Amino acid sequence: MEFTGQPEVSLARLFLGMRLRTFSEEDLQSRRARSLPSELERVVDVLAAWGLLKATSPGDPWRGE
Repeated sequence: MEFTGQPEVSLARLFLGMRLRTFSEEDLQSRRARSLPSELERVVDVLAAWGLLKATSPGDPWRGE
C-alpha cells in the first residue's frame, strides 16, 4: 500500500474508516442533516457532530465506546 500526499489522513482512514462510515451514515439520516442545502454543509455538519461526540463522550468514540 502506498501513501502519498497526506499519509496521516490515509492511515487514519485505514484504521478508522469503518467507524467513521458507520457514524456518518447514521448521522446523515437525521432530520437535521437531511435539511441542509448542500453536500458541503452536510460534511461540515457530520464533522461537527463527530467532534462533539469525541469531546463529550466518557468513552472513546474512536473505538466505538
